[in-house]
Amino acid sequence: MTTRSRHLPLRGRWPWGFLGMLALVAAAESWLAWHDVDFANYSAECWRMSGWAARRVRRSEILCFGTSLSKHGVLPRVIERQTGKRAYNLAVFSGPASASYFLLRRALEAGVCPRAVLIDCQDGPLDPARRQEREGGLTSNMRYWPELLELRDCFDLAWSARDAGFFVEMMLARTFPSYRCRFEVRSSILAQLQGRDESHRLGVAALRRNWAINRGAHVRQLDRVFANQLALSDATPENPHYKTFTARDRARNKPALSYVRRFLDLADAHGITVFWLLLPVTPERQVEYDQGGMDDYLTRVARMALSHSRNVIVIDGRHSGYTRWGFSDRIHLDRYGAVAFSTDVASVVGRALSRPESVARWSVLPTCRRIEPSVPVEDLAQSLSVLKSQEVRR
Repeated sequence: MTTRSRHLPLRGRWPWGFLGMLALVAAAESWLAWHDVDFANYSAECWRMSGWAARRVRRSEILCFGTSLSKHGVLPRVIERQTGKRAYNLAVFSGPASASYFLLRRALEAGVCPRAVLIDCQDGPLDPARRQEREGGLTSNMRYWPELLELRDCFDLAWSARDAGFFVEMMLARTFPSYRCRFEVRSSILAQLQGRDESHRLGVAALRRNWAINRGAHVRQLDRVFANQLALSDATPENPHYKTFTARDRARNKPALSYVRRFLDLADAHGITVFWLLLPVTPERQVEYDQGGMDDYLTRVARMALSHSRNVIVIDGRHSGYTRWGFSDRIHLDRYGAVAFSTDVASVVGRALSRPESVARWSVLPTCRRIEPSVPVEDLAQSLSVLKSQEVRR
């Protein structure tokens, strides 16, 4: 063999090691995607189901967007019974204004023609000293965005935030389930090593059942432990997240407000009436909001929405006498509070759609009272109990 022949490349050889590695990666990612329920995150599952349902609620005339306050507090079946119009709840846990905008756009493009939308916005003000950091709504929801965003949504949000790194992270999370669910996978492995079962399969099944029965809403049960804790003390614990601030040391959340305006413009373009919800919280938390400035900020955002669009009606339930009995924790309504709030909201929505001139653009809800539900209401604890009993029978 000549010297020249020894240095000739070996043609026809396949890089079997590299191809085998790709096959293993593909197999692992496929297995994780197939067993996503075992590595589920309840909030992430909520975002995923809302994104899935946004294209499949074509008969709905009333849609609800926003945060967990609306997710637990607005019951579509109660609203439908009061107004005679089919309703659906697409709110997501910790939902920023941008998520509500993407969901509304997706629903409209799928052929949904709602007459009204309900939305609550809890995007708070920004600290000017931290403007160079990634916007809070992006960071806190980093695990959930991949469950909701499509490719163009990822680009839209990254462009608005001027954050190319966010777009790269979303592409990785959308492509590789192991990257998206890395925290859940890590927790599951540690649990197995310690002899514990960390599977969320039954909990996710209960979440999906409750979602289907309540048309997108998640009804929370009365937390008697929480109620007893409140009864023991009237003192308001310090909450560092809502410390006192003024306009001087806090700035408007411009990224969130830009998506609020886009949401309102999109609704205007389709002739949709927007009901801006200011939901009640417990008296203790309301004191924190009042003294800390959060309540004033939410009021100013609602007034901005009113001035931006003539199709906006604010429904204010913050000072309607909701007491501790209607809450499962300090901010979320339980099944009894949700029924009362949804009934009063449905009254305003029904009158506004039939006789717009009879409703004030800033409508304050009447004093809260106990109301028996006009439709069957199943809370999350009941959904879980039903599934457990089915497991026992099997």
